[in-house]
Parts: sequence; C-alpha cells; structure tokens
Amino acid sequence: MAREFEPVRLKVRRNGGLRPISEIQGPVCFIPDREQKARDNADRFRADLDIVGELLVLSGTKTAEQVKKEKEEALRQFEGSDRPEQVKNHGVIIELAEFKLSQRFDSHLSLLESLLKEESRTTDEIEDTKRTWKGLFQNQPRRERLGVVKYLQSEAEGLLMQRVPLYIHSLGEFLTDTGKSDVLVEGEVAVWEKRYEEAPEESKPFVAKALRERAKRAPGTEFNNLLLDYRILIAFRIISPDKRGYIAPEDWLNKSREIENPDQQIDLIRALRYVVSKNENKLRMKLVSVPIESSF
Repeated sequence: MAREFEPVRLKVRRNGGLRPISEIQGPVCFIPDREQKARDNADRFRADLDIVGELLVLSGTKTAEQVKKEKEEALRQFEGSDRPEQVKNHGVIIELAEFKLSQRFDSHLSLLESLLKEESRTTDEIEDTKRTWKGLFQNQPRRERLGVVKYLQSEAEGLLMQRVPLYIHSLGEFLTDTGKSDVLVEGEVAVWEKRYEEAPEESKPFVAKALRERAKRAPGTEFNNLLLDYRILIAFRIISPDKRGYIAPEDWLNKSREIENPDQQIDLIRALRYVVSKNENKLRMKLVSVPIESSF
C-alpha cells in the first residue's frame, strides 16, 4: 500500500533568511501521514485477528458467522482506543494466534501419527513424516504457518475419512464379540453409517473422529474389565509366574497401549478373554478354599 508523506519544514537560517529545501544536501526526513499510520496499524491487527478467526472455524469451535461478528466488534474497539491500548490489545491477539497455531499443528500432527500407526507404517517412516511437517511449520511467519496447518489438517482428515469403513467394521466386530444381539449391533452400526453419510462435508471429519473414538474406546473398556479378571486369577494363583506361558498383567497392558489398529486391539481382547474363560471353572472350585494373595 502506497504511503503519503508530508515534508518536514526545515528552518535553516542563512544570512538572516530561510534556506530553500531544494538547496539542502543529503537525505531529507519525512513524517508519515498520521491517518495512513493508523490504517497500517489497523491492517496489522486485522491480519492477526483473521488468523485467530480462521483457526477457530477450522477447529469447529465457532461458526464463520460468529467469528465475523466478533472480528467486527474487536476491530471497532481497536480503532476507537488510544495507541497504548491498541498496542496492548494487538499483543494479546498475537499471543492467541501463536498459541492457536501451535495447538492446531500439534493436534493434527498427533492425529496423522496415530493414523499412520494404524496403517502399520514403520517407525522410521512416521518419524520422517513428522520431521518434514515440523520443518515446514517452524520459523515461518504466522500467515505461512496457518497455510501449513490447513494443509496438514487436510492430509490428516483425508486419511481419517478413508478409514471410516474400517472403523464401522471394527465396531461391529467388537459389539458382536461382547454378546450383543445381532439386531442391536446392526442398529448401532446403521446409526453411525447414517450420521456420517448425511453429515455436511465440513462436518464429516468431526463425525469420523467420533466414530474412531467409539471404535477404539469400546474395546478399551472391555480390555480393562478382562485385565481385572486376569488379576483375580493371579491372586488365587490359578495363573502363576512359575507356570508355563505366563504373561504378566503389565505386559498385556503395554501391548494394548502399543496397538493403534482397532482390529488388532480386538484380536488382543479375544486372546485375553480366552485365557480368562479357560480358567473360570478353576476359580469357581477354589473360591472358598484358597486364600487371596495380599499383593492383589
């Protein structure tokens, strides 16, 4: 944007009179137009405000209409305040923009990393991918970092939505394993399919994330319950460290934490469920005769 300048009136006396400015050698100082300077300050404030607004919309925290109204109000307050107050308010917006940029970048990168693990990518591949994204993001101006965040979000959510059919399948498999009737299993699966298919395009990533959490959380609850049963079997020494094939509870837990793929999680649950159910009758026989280990 072109700037308008007003020349400084230089009062340099020569022989009792004013020396014409055209005769002065060297650079001449100019004072920027005050109105233009105020417009520049408002433009810089608006630019950072736009970044915060876009991030709020991208995260689903606020609608575009809500952000538009709040931006207009913030800009009115900015233009109506004195310069010290403007500097203070702009500083707050800059801090918020920096925080939101880092927050959204870390969130999307974490999602991408988790999805790559679900796809059984190697550790080296995942680390290379993370390093590449961090290299694009770091040490860039805020506007460029916003572009990286939007690109990363698109990549992560695109991969997420590709996996929706797998999450629906995994959820159905798990619910069937828990003994739910076929009609209840089909009902919940149908609800998720309908929610995803009928969601507007901008809302599909949020539905996909909720479905993924449901598909991952349900096995987690079942796993914790089975692990508690497993510890009970150990307390009654039906399962013991000195017996062949013993697996410590901590090893089951660590394995569960390492697994990102829902189908592999279900396989682990099935294995633990098999061990518990195989020893239930032994527990029934010993319940009244064997003392419980104090370590339990």
